[in-house]
Amino acid sequence: MNLYYWGTEQYIVQQVLASKDLASCQKGIAVACLGKMISPLLLNIPGIIAVHLFTHLSNTAEVFPKMTSLVSPPFMAGYIAAIIFGAAFTTFNAGLNSSSTLFVLNIYKPWLQKKARQTVQSTLISESNLMGEAPSVSESTLTKQTHPVKQTNPVSEAHLIKIAKRFEIAVCLTAMFIAPFIVFAKKGFYTYVQTVNGFFNVPIFTILFIGFVTKRVPPLAAKAGLLFFIVCYASTQLFFHTGLHFLHVLFILFLLTSGFMLLIGKLYPMATPYRQKINNLVDIRPWKNRHIYAVLLLIGMVLLFVVFS
Repeated sequence: MNLYYWGTEQYIVQQVLASKDLASCQKGIAVACLGKMISPLLLNIPGIIAVHLFTHLSNTAEVFPKMTSLVSPPFMAGYIAAIIFGAAFTTFNAGLNSSSTLFVLNIYKPWLQKKARQTVQSTLISESNLMGEAPSVSESTLTKQTHPVKQTNPVSEAHLIKIAKRFEIAVCLTAMFIAPFIVFAKKGFYTYVQTVNGFFNVPIFTILFIGFVTKRVPPLAAKAGLLFFIVCYASTQLFFHTGLHFLHVLFILFLLTSGFMLLIGKLYPMATPYRQKINNLVDIRPWKNRHIYAVLLLIGMVLLFVVFS
């Protein structure tokens, strides 16, 4: 789940996609990894202290305000609340931007383009009927013929931005109506969020992982694997009690889905291996010291695990 969040999560990856070149992107990821390694000092250690200080808390959401009241003077309460409020809004805004980007570019824009092609095809068929030609027009015919409707760009940037803003408003309102019910989560807010995230984060990571290790698995495998993972995970969390922790269920489904996708790739492989297309809009020369810093970060991660185990 952490590999998904830091390697493929849209509102994390979206930040590095704005880099001026590949080297800057890799340096930014290295800095983010260093910040992630400091998180045990900021989260885990205070949590362990809280376990020993507050032994009768029924709601884990009360730990932070109680810890804050012990280590900070009363006049700092407003300042700390402002920091938490700002941090929450930063994360929320990033999530809004990434969700609207995914919706507009992967759902709405392709739908508009498909609708425009259908309009062009209907227009050409009508003209062909008026001229007494054959009423069937194929996609190849559309690409060869020149038509004023086809030359008009049906998707403008201003229109996409307007739709993205409306989508963000809808997401905000939905979140506002759902948020009060999170208080009823039995195992705490964090566990609830991670359990819900399991519906999409691990299956997406599984698809990307298979895409990295093989080049002949077809798109059909990704679609089938995504459906298989979500249905099985939903069944274990909503209908059938397996007795296993949800993280164990996610790991088992990761292995099963990976094997399922590889089997589809074996039975129905792509005719030609996938090859990444580079548009050369930015400098894609990698950071020359990336391997050194990657090894140092991995060593640091292992040392943290050993020290805090």
